[in-house]
Amino acid sequence: MSAKRWFLDSCPCVIIYEDSNFTFVRWEKRCFQHRAFDGQSLYDELAAHNKSFNDQYSVPTTPTREEIKTEANRVTQLKITETDRIKRAGATETR
Repeated sequence: MSAKRWFLDSCPCVIIYEDSNFTFVRWEKRCFQHRAFDGQSLYDELAAHNKSFNDQYSVPTTPTREEIKTEANRVTQLKITETDRIKRAGATETR
């Protein structure tokens, strides 16, 4: 497990999150705007807030948890499809 510190571009909030699964660990600093949020809801709100800010100012963004899952599922499906194609072609070994 690898915890990371996240400093937002759009507000002074600082949170610690688990890098392997993008889950909230604890907050270090909360701004006035985000004081009502806590735990995973704080992480989710900050991610949405940061994405909105980045979209508004065309800042490249880190993919959301859902985007990462979607891409991972797409890659997994491509691997399965390719493995099946290789087997149908008569190969005896696949990776």
